[in-house]
Amino acid sequence: GGVHFQYGDFLIDRGRTDEATLEAKRARELSPNDPRIQRLEMKIALVSGKVDDGIGEKMRQNFEKDPSNSQAATSYLMFLARSGAALQLFESVCLEWQKALPADKKHIATRALADHLAESEQYDRAREMYETILDNLTGEERVHVLHNIAIVYDELNMQEKAEASWREAYTLNSSNSTIQAAFSQRLANWGKLDMAVK
Repeated sequence: GGVHFQYGDFLIDRGRTDEATLEAKRARELSPNDPRIQRLEMKIALVSGKVDDGIGEKMRQNFEKDPSNSQAATSYLMFLARSGAALQLFESVCLEWQKALPADKKHIATRALADHLAESEQYDRAREMYETILDNLTGEERVHVLHNIAIVYDELNMQEKAEASWREAYTLNSSNSTIQAAFSQRLANWGKLDMAVK
């Protein structure tokens, strides 16, 4: 079941909706209680434009049954984001998820809300949240948040902070193609063409 889920996830990310739907059905037959399958079914519904209230209700029930379950929380948040739910609802789900998480994992819910705020162009609030969690992050998690906060800093015309954040992210993982692309494009925009080329 897990393999069918993973293959279905792979297919939907490549726009192969019909094949992904078959894999989701196979996964559901083999592992009917795997919560990841519902997330895949939701992705398929969103991509194909067939989202209905029933899917959202299932997501909400799964989350409310166990708010500490990150799979259920992220699936429900994805549904809320894609269906254009009110920011207030998205934020309340993040806060409920955060309360249920152990102390060393609470930053995950904060980051989810910060990411959503950044996508909603509420850059000041996103910046504040990223800054509160950044000091306690290491490894790839730190790299991703540095990248996200750099974008926010750039949107807020805080070029020095944006450059410093991207520089650190690039130093931590110079092979990350997303960071390479974003950082080099911004350097070019800032007129630092030699650095951009490097």
